[in-house]
Amino acid sequence: AWIPEGTERELTREPWASFIRDGLLTVTDGDTTDTDAIYSTMQEVVETYQVQSLAFDPANAREFSVRCFNEWQIPLVEMYQNCRNFNEPTRGFAEALRKGLINHGNNGLLSWCAKNVAIKEDSNEYQMPFKLKSREKIDPIVALIMAYRQCMTADSDFVRDYYEENELEVA
Repeated sequence: AWIPEGTERELTREPWASFIRDGLLTVTDGDTTDTDAIYSTMQEVVETYQVQSLAFDPANAREFSVRCFNEWQIPLVEMYQNCRNFNEPTRGFAEALRKGLINHGNNGLLSWCAKNVAIKEDSNEYQMPFKLKSREKIDPIVALIMAYRQCMTADSDFVRDYYEENELEVA
């Protein structure tokens, strides 16, 4: 996770200071997040985890996703931020959490974000995460749910083989 040094948030105060100190949040130069810092990390992620696809919000991450495709030929999957797209993975992710199948390694940033998440339901009873407090962040949880959706539809043989051969690291 990244945050620009020019943010309105006081990065020397909690919880930000702890997230930064613990290496869970990277501060980038300027008033907006430095995408070069993200691409640098993405290079490591692609090499380490054999990324098979990238879910992205076409309303907010088209440039990022196109660059990832051009750099690493990662297949792209559009995932608009709406209840229809998020319903099944949100419910599945919540169920996996309840069953103890997901372990976030005591990641303080993820725990803090989880406390800020509420579930929005539309008229069809489709669900998606949204911010409980408008100023607080939930982006890492939303990214996990998007990744969970990709795992739901992934080639199960590849996923099983990969995780049998490699130890999963939780940052």
